[in-house]
Amino acid sequence: MKFKSLYRRLLVSFLGILFVTIFLILALFLGTAGRGFRDALENQSFGKFKIFRESSRKK
Repeated sequence: MKFKSLYRRLLVSFLGILFVTIFLILALFLGTAGRGFRDALENQSFGKFKIFRESSRKK
C-alpha cells in the first residue's frame, strides 16, 4: 500500500470521526441543557411582555 493512500485514509477517517463527534455533542446539548435555557428565555420574555402590555394600557 502506498503511503499517500494510507495518509488519505487516515485523514478521511479522522475528519469523519470529528464531524460525528461534533454532531453528537450538539445534539446532546440541545436535548439536555438547551431545554432549560429555552424555558428560562421564554419566562423572561413573557414577563417583559406582560410589563409592556400593562404600561401600554395605562397610556
